[in-house]
Amino acid sequence: MARLSSVFAALVLVPMLLASSAAGEAVVELADGRTVAGQIDSRTDQQSLWLQRSAQNVWLSVPYAWTDVAAIQIDGESVKRDQLLAQLDNVAAQEPKVAVPGESDTQVVPLPTTEPYTQRATSCSFAAELANWDSDVEPDGYLVAVTVYDQCGVSMAVRGTLSATLVGEQTDNRGVAVEPVELERWSDRIETAQFTHGPAVFRLPFRQIRPEVDLAICAGAILQVEVGAFGHGRMASSAAVPVRGFNPIRDVFQQQTGSRFFRGERSAPTGSGRTDWAARTGFEAERTLP
Repeated sequence: MARLSSVFAALVLVPMLLASSAAGEAVVELADGRTVAGQIDSRTDQQSLWLQRSAQNVWLSVPYAWTDVAAIQIDGESVKRDQLLAQLDNVAAQEPKVAVPGESDTQVVPLPTTEPYTQRATSCSFAAELANWDSDVEPDGYLVAVTVYDQCGVSMAVRGTLSATLVGEQTDNRGVAVEPVELERWSDRIETAQFTHGPAVFRLPFRQIRPEVDLAICAGAILQVEVGAFGHGRMASSAAVPVRGFNPIRDVFQQQTGSRFFRGERSAPTGSGRTDWAARTGFEAERTLP
């Protein structure tokens, strides 16, 4: 009879203990040695123990498989799984209440609208490089990639004309550069189809100069490109460009032999249309002046 009384007291004591610990702090020791704390969540069931934690109005519930739970303490008292499940309604923390705004609390914010704008060409830029497009080793001119931009800096296609001017320096008989002169001038048409794959690319061939032979021309120059876009106006850009490519070996060979080509190299034949610039302009006569 005494034994039955003690068993009954133990059964009654546990519910009372759990009831008094409602929404108390639970400390859970996991099988891997970690310890986590929080309030028992009402979603706790036969498969998982759910712990609820909150901070700064943010609520987080995390499940832990019972197989990963080694021990549970609520307010410092050890509790078994079956005991916890039996008194879950008394122990579990209440669900946080979330205020749902009513119609009077809502505000309709109109979406931003972007009004279409009419593109207007306002500027241009280009990239130029020496290029060779025939069978000899000499550069034949420039490949120029032109980009046109609208008022927002977006590239666009235009129709119109392209004009370009190459201005460079010449040297006197002492090797001193003198006043810059116009070396070449080009013009071409621009069609919108040329911008289909990006910048419009143009060939600017050497017609008046032969830089690898006309050694009186300095190695650097200024190339100015001007775009006349129908319906938009004119815009220009300029940049420094090489007239002769940097090649120290050819420079040394030029100093030793007076030519930049090795024997057997294929170069443009004399009288091929690009004549000696110094002789044509009379610059050789200037060099012979005292």
